[in-house]
Amino acid sequence: MKRPPLWTTLVPLVVAGAGYYNWWSLQRDAFVGEVAAIVGAGGAGGGFPYRIETSLTKPALSFDRAGVVANLRADRIVLNRQPLRDGPVVGQMLQPRVMLGVPAIVGARLEIEAGSAASSLRMTVGHIARFSTVFDAAHLRLAGLAAPVRADSFEVHVRETPTLATVASNPKFPVQDELVLAATALRYGTGDPLRFAASIDLTAAKPVGAWRAGRQVARWRCGASNWLTKPAKS
Repeated sequence: MKRPPLWTTLVPLVVAGAGYYNWWSLQRDAFVGEVAAIVGAGGAGGGFPYRIETSLTKPALSFDRAGVVANLRADRIVLNRQPLRDGPVVGQMLQPRVMLGVPAIVGARLEIEAGSAASSLRMTVGHIARFSTVFDAAHLRLAGLAAPVRADSFEVHVRETPTLATVASNPKFPVQDELVLAATALRYGTGDPLRFAASIDLTAAKPVGAWRAGRQVARWRCGASNWLTKPAKS
């Protein structure tokens, strides 16, 4: 039996590979453009063939909405997502420096510095379905504390659950945002290492993103489990 010519096998593979690379390039350029529109500066694209990736050198991001101010600086940030699925955007940060504050509340300011951090973001219909960041070797500075707080790892998880209140007179507003904080080997000054975990729900009549700064009236409900506990001794 005569074998088919080798080119009949190679040509379809080459055509398929070229078509995938062309499609992947369009996805990469779109992703790099989306990131550049947010950051204000373009980054290098890459990640072929399994990822769509962009790398940012010394980025500077600022956020000011609904009475919350935040700044992010880092030596380098690499963002990527998978090209064939609508999954989360994953990020790796080198030497991140973060500031979070609520100017309307005196002392409501947190600064975080870390050796590195890993983040993931999943969006759903214009809101944050889940945002998570884990800082390694974190140093935290809270307004009002004389000594810095250190932690082997410090986690921040945010989820938006935008809901309109069904009854205007109902005193119990729906939860609009969920915030979970956690830390391992948390130390204040030279104190003993502690575990930290807190869950905070923001309840309001409307989604926070729809409220104008200075006009929101929100009720906070804070429920914490094991806020500060010493690790069990082995």
